[in-house]
Amino acid sequence: DEGTLAFTSPQFFLVRGESYILDEKKAPTHYETLPSPIEFTYDADGTITITSDSNEYLNGLPSLDDDNAFVFKIKNVNKMSFPETGGVGLIPFVSIGGVLVLAGLYAYGKKDENRK
Repeated sequence: DEGTLAFTSPQFFLVRGESYILDEKKAPTHYETLPSPIEFTYDADGTITITSDSNEYLNGLPSLDDDNAFVFKIKNVNKMSFPETGGVGLIPFVSIGGVLVLAGLYAYGKKDENRK
């Protein structure tokens, strides 16, 4: 799975020679946000250089699409799911214990009847 970020809107234009930080604030449902921001520079020659160690979360380097927008493909990391814990609960054990106690009381009462 991957998420895609493209700088296409005029409010997100990049200036050559400037550095930027890509910080994910909200992730899709069941996915984690980036553990650390991705820092990059839009070089004077029009290429993007990743300057942080967070590039392991990118699926390849940023590229230009048909609309001349830079596209970042970011790996989506599933949130860890833990196995359900516990068991069948207490009810079966309490029920079996109650039956055993009642059976013991019944047997004890029969034993006393036989002595009389």
